[in-house]
Amino acid sequence: FRADTDINKKALSILALIEGAILIGKASKNTKHISAILDTARDLVYSICIKKKS
Repeated sequence: FRADTDINKKALSILALIEGAILIGKASKNTKHISAILDTARDLVYSICIKKKS
């Protein structure tokens, strides 16, 4: 999706933070549960963006 609205721009910046946190979470073995939470958060952001567009 394109970052053509303020909501999408905010969502994309949140996504970038989430993606970074997922990478950190996967790199350290003690934070698999954090990684799972972040995966869920990422999916929520995607679904919000898709709903706003359609």
